[in-house]
Amino acid sequence: MAYNFAYQTYIEGGFTQSIYRIGTKEGLIFFSPYHDFEDHVPQDVRDRMAEVIAELEAGNITIL
Repeated sequence: MAYNFAYQTYIEGGFTQSIYRIGTKEGLIFFSPYHDFEDHVPQDVRDRMAEVIAELEAGNITIL
C-alpha cells in the first residue's frame, strides 16, 4: 500500500524528498471486513466504526 501511494504520487509529479504522513485516506491503514461475522456485530457498532473511519479519512482524528 505504501508503495502504491509513493508510485502514484511520483507518476502525478508530486513526489518530493519529504516525510509523508499517510493512513486511512491513502488506503495504507484499513479495517478488515467482518467476513462471516456481520450478524454477530451489532448495527450500532458497525455504524460507529464507519463514522470513525470517515473521521480518520477527513483528518479530524489524529493518531500519534
